[in-house]
Order: sequence, then C-alpha cells, then structure tokens
Amino acid sequence: MKATTLIIFAVLFVAVSCRPDKADLKQLKADAARKKACLHDCTNVKFEPICATKGGEKPKSFGSVCVMNNYNCERKDTLRKISDGECAGSDGIRLS
Repeated sequence: MKATTLIIFAVLFVAVSCRPDKADLKQLKADAARKKACLHDCTNVKFEPICATKGGEKPKSFGSVCVMNNYNCERKDTLRKISDGECAGSDGIRLS
C-alpha cells in the first residue's frame, strides 16, 4: 500500500512539474494566433520559384513570393527576394 501511494505521488509530481508554465502557455497561444493571422493559402498561387536571403545568410529557394512571406511570418524573419528562380546551391525549394 505504501509503495503504491509513493508511486502515484511520484507520477503526479512528475506530471505537474513537466507541464508548461502559464507564461509559456500564453506565449504559445500568442505565437499561434500571430501565425494564423499572417499565414496565407498559397495552394492556388502559380509556381514561380524565387531565391531569397537576408544579410549574408545562405540563400533559400521558395516556390513563390507567397511561400516566402509565410516562411517569414512563421519565423518572424525578414528574408527578401534577390532573384527569380531557384538559388544556386540551395537545399531544394520550399513549397509551403
């Protein structure tokens, strides 16, 4: 009986200590709301690959300007289009 009570107490302690703090939950909800507000449906946008970068970082290829804008929104980033077409030496084209 004592062992069972101790195990239940230990499991409850771990479960409570592993949950995110209220501040973390608020931040997660705020991030999700921000992303939802700025993301656009790019499924009907014509596939016109672009190359984008910011300040000396390795360029990234995107399937369209719409996809790049969603990428910037998701990551709070500021990539800018530098040319049409896939970037030379990129790791592939992000399509969504």
